[in-house]
Amino acid sequence: MSDKPTLTHIVRQTPRFFLLPDKVITAVSMRKDYAHVRQILCFVARDLYGYGASEIGRAIARNNSTVIHAAAAISERIKTEPRLEAIVDEVAVVCQEPLLPAIFMAPPTVRRLLPPPKLPAEVAPVMVTPTAVEEIQRLRRLQWSVEAIVQRTGYDEMLVAKVCGLPLWRGKVPAGSGGGVSP
Repeated sequence: MSDKPTLTHIVRQTPRFFLLPDKVITAVSMRKDYAHVRQILCFVARDLYGYGASEIGRAIARNNSTVIHAAAAISERIKTEPRLEAIVDEVAVVCQEPLLPAIFMAPPTVRRLLPPPKLPAEVAPVMVTPTAVEEIQRLRRLQWSVEAIVQRTGYDEMLVAKVCGLPLWRGKVPAGSGGGVSP
C-alpha cells in the first residue's frame, strides 16, 4: 500500500479498529462512541493524511464544517490526553495496513465459531485480539467489575463494556451495570 491510504480505506478501517461495523461512520446516530470514532477518523484523514474537509464530509455523510469541528476537537483533546494521542497514532498506522477482517464485528457467539483471523504480525499488537476478548469475558464471568477489569488489563472502559455487552451512557458504564466484585 502507498504512503497515503485512500479515503475509502480510512473510512472502512477506522471503525473496524474499534470493533464497530462500517456503517457507524455514515449513520445518523449521535451515540457518543460512534461520534468519537467519526471524530478520530476526521482527524486522521484531515490532519495526518491531508484530505480536504469537503472530501471527508462526502465520504462520511457529513458537511465540511462538521469535519473541521471534529478534527479540531480531537486536536484539542490530544493536548490533554496522551492516551488519545496513542490511539490516534495506532489508527493512522492501521489505516496503512490491509483491511482488517470483518470477524471483529461479529457478535461474540459467532466469533467463537470462527477461526481466529490471520493478521500480519505488525498489526496484531495494535488490535484487541480474540485472546484479550476471552480474558475480559473470563474476568466478567468471575463477577469482576468493569473498573477492576480495566485496571487489570489496561483496556479502555468503553471497550471492556462493549465486550461484556453492557450499555454505555455518555461514554461511561452506568452505575449498577458494571457491577461485580473487585479483586
